[in-house]
Amino acid sequence: MIRKVSCWACVAGLALATAACAIDLDRPAVVTNASANTRAELQRIVGEIVGDPQIALAEDALVNSSTLIIERAMRRDPNGLLANGRETQRPQQFELILHGSRCMLVRSATGDRWFLRDTKCRAIPGE
Repeated sequence: MIRKVSCWACVAGLALATAACAIDLDRPAVVTNASANTRAELQRIVGEIVGDPQIALAEDALVNSSTLIIERAMRRDPNGLLANGRETQRPQQFELILHGSRCMLVRSATGDRWFLRDTKCRAIPGE
């Protein structure tokens, strides 16, 4: 029984060490090749994540900051009043990171990650 525990302890230790190494590779980043192509890639990925393929992102999204916050557009009736009363959904936050040499978008609430193929980024110095 002691051997099984030590084997599992080794496996758990290796998994924790691997996770720690992966986290060490992650650095906050900003987009360096902002273009219609890279914005379309971000819109596609974020749109799929939040369930809104028509999502609009600013032209400078993730260019000056590694954080992207998405708030649901509040639907209004013809009189300009909120259609559903008040908005109850919380904004969703994403972080752009440089993982080794690749750009990744991370959903802050879950830690889920998506590699960006067309987007190039650089680590933010001092962060």
